[in-house]
Amino acid sequence: MTDASKGLVGFCVLVVVVLSTGCDFLPVGEPNSEVGPIAKPTVYQVGTFEGALADEMAEFLNLVPYDGSRTDAPVVIAGNAVAGLTLAEAAGIKGIYDAQHPVAVVYASLAQIEALQQNVLGNASFQYAFPADVTVADIYGIDKEQDGDMWQWSLFPPASAATSFSLMTETDRNTGQTETTEFPTEAVGATEDTGARQDSRAQGFIAWLAEDGVRWNTPLAQSARQQSAQAANGNNLTDLAAAFVDQGNFQQEGNNYQISHFVYKCHSLDADPSKAFDWFYVQQYGVFSGSAAYTIKEGMNKGWYLDQIEMNTSMSGFENNPAAVGMIQSSPQTVNGQTTVTSGVSFTIGGEVGVAAGGPSGKLSAGISISNSTTITIRDCDALNKSNDQGNNAHWLYSFKRCQVGGVGDCFFQNCVLDPPQLAVTTFQPMNQWIWKMTPAVRAQNAPMYTSCYVQLCRSEEKWYFFYYELWQNFKGTSWARNIYIPFPPTTAQ
Repeated sequence: MTDASKGLVGFCVLVVVVLSTGCDFLPVGEPNSEVGPIAKPTVYQVGTFEGALADEMAEFLNLVPYDGSRTDAPVVIAGNAVAGLTLAEAAGIKGIYDAQHPVAVVYASLAQIEALQQNVLGNASFQYAFPADVTVADIYGIDKEQDGDMWQWSLFPPASAATSFSLMTETDRNTGQTETTEFPTEAVGATEDTGARQDSRAQGFIAWLAEDGVRWNTPLAQSARQQSAQAANGNNLTDLAAAFVDQGNFQQEGNNYQISHFVYKCHSLDADPSKAFDWFYVQQYGVFSGSAAYTIKEGMNKGWYLDQIEMNTSMSGFENNPAAVGMIQSSPQTVNGQTTVTSGVSFTIGGEVGVAAGGPSGKLSAGISISNSTTITIRDCDALNKSNDQGNNAHWLYSFKRCQVGGVGDCFFQNCVLDPPQLAVTTFQPMNQWIWKMTPAVRAQNAPMYTSCYVQLCRSEEKWYFFYYELWQNFKGTSWARNIYIPFPPTTAQ
């Protein structure tokens, strides 16, 4: 929907890519306000759109009614139209998918998304899951690229609830002594889903559509592939295997976040079934845009800015079972007080290995290597690697420096709150990566990857008194968690 306050805000994309070189590149799927609005992509339309973003589809897309035969452009389908597709429409949509153009569905239930994948696109074993408390996706999209990489893109409605708590520190002006009081956590309702916020969510989808066929041609992705090739020593998994890409998009107080996982997999071709391991190399790349929620910029009151980001991923049902799912490596390591952090892994899988490529599966008799390193900006933010605290999970906590009361050189008689770190109100891009080794028991249960993310915002407010002052740190946090069904590698190879 639209309103008078509508405007384009930067879309934060959380993308796990083959390799990142920091915060200097435009993330995949992120419109950049500095280079102007994105051109309207031409797409075919099936059905009448419903939901919060129905107006945005008409405003930001050049919609052409689908005739059931053309396969030269993406198609966007109304969720309520999936069940009623004619045979010609279904065949045409499958043709668009096979021609490597995106297929998307708007305001869709889980059943409608699975019906699209299984009955229309021919992916009979497809499984999907919503985050907890979500019953409909604003948009779901799927795209198969020429090299066999599969890109899955999901946009979920804003969280319906959050939690809040406060810390109050009282400081005596004469002695400097402090006393801190914590006020308990309570549930709070969601803020209004304004037209401007809806526009910003939709713009991320428009950018994703616009990258049809050239997803690896963005500066960030090109740099990733070049560095991956430079790091390769013989056979490198990221060069030879097709990637499964899942990109989940969320919004909090107008901030847009995307959590994406680039997953590469291979299989040990061992005659002993107990040694026929599945190997997964996962890259988790985050882009958190903190600018939209940062609206309070008064002298003694600053907020809301990024305070903490916690990301935790495991194989569902196999937590605390390292014999079945082994964490081989995780990175980055814990760092405090640094301006950058390096995320890197290096490992070789020996013996005969089957690789899930874009076409027929390949067999490598000399093993395969995983080698990757990237540096990200982390100024005024500490990284804590908590991986393996559930036996085999990939877990990181990023904590930003909080606003403090200014000194005598900053303002009159300490009656001001200093600005938050620049990274907390612009774009923060962590990159986490890890390697899992799994026994056949995990495949037998078709276990999904369970990933959760908690983002906490902070508002810092000073209350000034003659002999003392109070600094209130007010927090508001939102969690997202969902299962992602990552494809297992083939057990045989040519």
